[in-house]
Amino acid sequence: LAQGIRFIQLIAAGYTCQLEMVQAHKKRRAEADGAVVDPADAGSDAAARASIEALAAQFVDASREGYAISAAVGDRAVVVVRKALDGSLLPEIGKPGRARIPLLEAIRSSCAALDTALAQYLAEKIPKLAAAQGFDTEQFVADLLAAVEHLKQLSFAQFRTVDMDNLQAMLTNSEQRWQAGANADALFTIQQFFLQLLDLGQQLREGAAAEIANDKADELRRLRRKQAPPQTGAAGGAAAAAAAGGGGGGSPAAAGCAVEAEPEPTRLVYRHVQLPEGWSDRRPNWVKMFKRKNGLTPKMAYRLHHTAVYWHDAYEEGVHDVGNSNFYSRPTLPKCAKKFWVSSLAWRQDYLACYARIACRLQKGLNPQPNCTGEEVAFHDIMRLAPDSDDCLAEDPEFMRLPARSDDDYDLVSELVVEDEDVLALFEDGEADLDGDEESLDTEPEFGSMTRFTLGLDGNPAHAIMGFANLHPNDWFLAFKDDRFNDHAV
Repeated sequence: LAQGIRFIQLIAAGYTCQLEMVQAHKKRRAEADGAVVDPADAGSDAAARASIEALAAQFVDASREGYAISAAVGDRAVVVVRKALDGSLLPEIGKPGRARIPLLEAIRSSCAALDTALAQYLAEKIPKLAAAQGFDTEQFVADLLAAVEHLKQLSFAQFRTVDMDNLQAMLTNSEQRWQAGANADALFTIQQFFLQLLDLGQQLREGAAAEIANDKADELRRLRRKQAPPQTGAAGGAAAAAAAGGGGGGSPAAAGCAVEAEPEPTRLVYRHVQLPEGWSDRRPNWVKMFKRKNGLTPKMAYRLHHTAVYWHDAYEEGVHDVGNSNFYSRPTLPKCAKKFWVSSLAWRQDYLACYARIACRLQKGLNPQPNCTGEEVAFHDIMRLAPDSDDCLAEDPEFMRLPARSDDDYDLVSELVVEDEDVLALFEDGEADLDGDEESLDTEPEFGSMTRFTLGLDGNPAHAIMGFANLHPNDWFLAFKDDRFNDHAV
């Protein structure tokens, strides 16, 4: 009993301390911006609406990143917020005998119930988490306390995915207790609001490898914290915290964003990259350029170049007419790329250009080593199709005049040209049916599938250990090495 009382006292003390930290942080930010802190403003409807709409705007922005494959997700986030604000989020609430409850009203009327749910959740969760190795219980508690306070203050703009997940988990954990209470409809509205936003966030991650700005900022903060040099002493700890991007779990550092972070470093992307004029018609001196270079004999180099150009031209028909019935106008892609091929002309054009860049490097006598994931997929396709070109090349006088050597060692070429074959794991669950049928475009990789693991969608820690990167189709054209970005230019 004494231990239990002490435990509750510690929770209460931590809660009070965290609230004071949040309030002090808000005051410092406001004073730094020259604003006057008015407690009444924090909970005003206008401020709350602006805050929740800022959160929705992050979903919209994330959904339009890259090739805007998941633009509909951002639109749905706006609808969820609008319905939450007018009380129509849950149709069953508002029927005869059950009044509609707008989200802001639901929160204001449930502050005491939220505190109760918080205390119950911490009392049940902390002993279990404390026993788990490698879990930062202190950070979890700080995050949850801050998230509850932000919710009660109707301050949504700084919510990260982890904050929304913590809040819904807290309410779900005690659902059986509050279902029969006076605040049941209000708490249900809050819970479902966050569950719907979390579902949309999951769709962003799976469909477009995108995330809201608050999550990006938080990831950068944690990355800088990990990279910060170790320092000792109180001053050193404060300096390290400042270098890492601010204070504790979930405290806002900027309006509309959980963490004040440095901009992400700009990465070169092969999007709408101009190809050299007449690139497919160039005829280099294959004998002079390739003398068993990286396993490439003159004939092997010629064969790969011919295959890259031939299939570039064949696929170009499908790029501009995705519903084309010609089987040869569709490349071999993993299932996770179907939505991008069918939905985005820009993505199809950028993928097609991968074949051209590989051909251009060969024309310059360079190693055709891929410099982005799209080029890796294209190169594996070229290597798969190249052996079938021999019948055609047998009638090509230029090819036949080249000296004959060990010209069929494809395994050696792959070994020397491709750094790894991680991208082939995307094909473990089968190839995409690129027939233009849009019925299955929203179907994401099945749970437990190799594709989900490879793309890091299951949260499996082994994914980070494997070092997978840039495998989502939205990231296929991020350059591996900036210094090689223009090495294809002839």
